[in-house]
Amino acid sequence: MRSTDNQAIAGRLDEALARRRIRPGELARQASVSAATVSNWLKGRNLNFSTLQFFCSQLRISLDWLVFGNGCMEITSSELTENEHLFVHTLRHADQALAVPLEHILRSVLAFHRSPHTLAGHPGKNRMFSSGQAINLIVNRSGDIVQSHPQFNRLLGLDDDKPLPNAFQLIAPDFITRARQSYARLHRSGRPDYIYLELLHQQNRQRLAVLVSGTLITHNNEIMNSSVIKPLAKPVGKHD
Repeated sequence: MRSTDNQAIAGRLDEALARRRIRPGELARQASVSAATVSNWLKGRNLNFSTLQFFCSQLRISLDWLVFGNGCMEITSSELTENEHLFVHTLRHADQALAVPLEHILRSVLAFHRSPHTLAGHPGKNRMFSSGQAINLIVNRSGDIVQSHPQFNRLLGLDDDKPLPNAFQLIAPDFITRARQSYARLHRSGRPDYIYLELLHQQNRQRLAVLVSGTLITHNNEIMNSSVIKPLAKPVGKHD
């Protein structure tokens, strides 16, 4: 940005702070920066796009107004928030290997909130899983299911009276490689791993979109994978 542009932006920022009755010191605390940094911002120095997005989010003001002086200061429902800008930027600049799963997750989350499953089970320790109910599954290093949940069995059409299949047999074919890579990564690093998968109903072959958080635990004196599985949408489609 040219210095003249920055000075104009700084003037509008100062106006927004005054109208929101926020002192520079309070803005510094919100941004976790020094008072000198805020002073530089208000002089039009060291401004970048991320900083401008932060201003808009914290002050609830229009990015178009702050940067270009267009329209009014108050943000409208049609304008993108800071998180929306971040999501759009990520989708536009991610390679296909990342963009496709992100789109899957977004569509699945939207569907999940429209018609959520009611599943009793382990809520998990991660915030990603705390907004809804989830299921805990314990799997050994060979992929055999050691401990399941009745709701999970019913969701995937499994018979409680029969031996449970290998976990990889429950995964849609085009997601098996991804699941094996995540499983190997978990056992190699020991760190929790997160993955988006689609599971298959074992009778009608419908697909169920899920998020999985995997961690290593000791069960029956063996190192096993404890997976927290969160359905994202009701089962869709039939795949022969």
